[in-house]
Amino acid sequence: MGRDVLVVARAGETQDAILSAVAAQELDAEVVTDPDRVAASWRAAGAVLVADEMAGRLVSLALPHREGVFLVGTDTAGLSKWSVPLAARVIPLPEGGAWLGSVLADGASRTRAPVVSVVGGSGGVWGGARRCRPARRRHRPAARCRAVRGLAVAAAE
Repeated sequence: MGRDVLVVARAGETQDAILSAVAAQELDAEVVTDPDRVAASWRAAGAVLVADEMAGRLVSLALPHREGVFLVGTDTAGLSKWSVPLAARVIPLPEGGAWLGSVLADGASRTRAPVVSVVGGSGGVWGGARRCRPARRRHRPAARCRAVRGLAVAAAE
């Protein structure tokens, strides 16, 4: 399972502001200062916060589309320029600091797991196992699985 937040930022004021907001929400962050190392964590993180100075380089990597990407920084023109190619929302600093905190608090940073619904299974002792088997097979054999009120939930790891 990925970290709550992937922070793509060089050391400086923007990175400090992002990490302060992450810490205030008691979330786990992975900080990447080299955009070439982003691909490994791109899909797994709950949210991706990209500093304005890193956005252009990130676009050049042609990463797959994902939800929960936010551009953060003081260069509003630069943030706006890169928001469309990254399908990202813009959080200008310092005026957007409160919004950054609320984005993290609202769960945009919470890691999501796939949910697989299995209809028509029978109950009993082995009902949970029957529901979990297709969920693990579909996502990952080593994935954790829980049967919850008729649903099999596979947590990506």
